[in-house]
Amino acid sequence: MPWLVAEGREISASSTNPAVHVRARQFTNSSAGLVLAINPTPRPVQTELLLGVGAGIKLRSLFDQSREVAGSGKIVLPLLPYESFACTWGSEPKVQLANFKDQQEQQ
Repeated sequence: MPWLVAEGREISASSTNPAVHVRARQFTNSSAGLVLAINPTPRPVQTELLLGVGAGIKLRSLFDQSREVAGSGKIVLPLLPYESFACTWGSEPKVQLANFKDQQEQQ
């Protein structure tokens, strides 16, 4: 899963609901990124996620690339109890894992 291991930096991300935890990363040398949010409470919540990215991006569900989530850095989101949410923007990052590289060099 290159989205989870690609090098990058944290960017600003916030939730209008203080119960929801949110993190976002912009990948190094790329306009792509990843946002993760979770509702750690036993009740459903409504939130709006605000990301520190340009308005021209298209956010897509990480698990259903055909589903567009939003066309800006703003996502209105209902979350069920203990539900997590992941979405991406840009092209899938290319990564090479160290162990895989070491195995190739030994062959």
